[in-house]
Amino acid sequence: MGDFQPAQSYQSLPKQYFSSLSAIIANLKTKYDDVIDLAVGTPDLQPPQALKDALKTAIDNPQYDRYGPYRGEAFLKEAVAHFYQSQFGVTIDPKTEVALFHGSKEAIMKVSQVLVNKDDTMLLPNPTYPDYLSAVGLTQSKAVFMDLLEKNDFLVDYSQIDAKTAADAKIMFLNYPNNPTSALATPAFFADTVAFAETNNVFVVHDFAYAPFVFDDEKPLSFLETPGAKEVGLELFSLSKLYNIPGWRVGFAVGNPQVIEYLNSLQDHTTVGMYGAIQEAIAVLLKADEQPFIAEMKDVYQRRRDVVIEEFTKAGITVKPSKGTIYQWLQTPDGVSAQTFFEAIANEGHVGVAPGHGFGDAGEGFIRIGLIADEIILREAARRIAKVYLDLQK
Repeated sequence: MGDFQPAQSYQSLPKQYFSSLSAIIANLKTKYDDVIDLAVGTPDLQPPQALKDALKTAIDNPQYDRYGPYRGEAFLKEAVAHFYQSQFGVTIDPKTEVALFHGSKEAIMKVSQVLVNKDDTMLLPNPTYPDYLSAVGLTQSKAVFMDLLEKNDFLVDYSQIDAKTAADAKIMFLNYPNNPTSALATPAFFADTVAFAETNNVFVVHDFAYAPFVFDDEKPLSFLETPGAKEVGLELFSLSKLYNIPGWRVGFAVGNPQVIEYLNSLQDHTTVGMYGAIQEAIAVLLKADEQPFIAEMKDVYQRRRDVVIEEFTKAGITVKPSKGTIYQWLQTPDGVSAQTFFEAIANEGHVGVAPGHGFGDAGEGFIRIGLIADEIILREAARRIAKVYLDLQK
């Protein structure tokens, strides 16, 4: 048998964090029958019934059994533009400023492929979303990390980026509401981001996967609401969390028309558009001026967060409540590493969480708790985590 060596880009791929984490939790479940899995952010809630009904209707359209447009259906792009106008007050040209993808993960990889050459510099937040590292590997580029520190509300401090790094950088990834820290961006921070990008000719990719899930009466903030944002960047949006449909694989990019055209052109070579019935069903919901389902899901996650905070408070553990996303970011007991805390929670508490150092070294000293179970289960999980916390603190 021949010896077929993989490409250098394949060899540059990192170990996939969530795949490895899922394997650890799966092994834990073979040992104990009461494991509560809050490690990977998979929504446990049902999609809106209107979405399922729309899909059932659309699936009978025979034209969707054929090859669809490589770049996706025009009606879905129009629905995306309508959604952005109604939800964020941002005007999007559906013909030139929208690219459709099989989920935002695909978009992360493809925007990197169209902009980044081998040995180029990519600016990544630290802690980071691990799939950004996969994009670094596929493009054989170099990652430079921007620390998200609690003292800065987990926002990038651009003054800490040295002049050479800024000049060398080709692309920057950000995501707010932030995974894993749950921090929110501010208008002033996004204005600073645009100014940094303009000064240094850096393209900004804002990953808006948790767009609607902001708590305590805060308003979701799109990067594209910022003056000048379209000139220097684009925004990625996922339907996975919005409508509880991670298995459907639907996402899009909106913004800078030059780069959107690069992405659409790449789609011509690599992709046939997603199943037309799915596109039609999604378009039905995105075109609705009222989005009661989104408001309902936001309230569900906020109540879940409150339950977790309540249990930690009862135990005497001080924690800053999550500002958004579907996670709670929790600092470890003093002097205890994220890995040690993670293992103790798993083996003694039988709860699966995500250790913060898996998101980058700035995540050391934290764990991420998924708010992905009902309130009764989350309350029990929080009690178990609190017990382990206090035992380690003794």
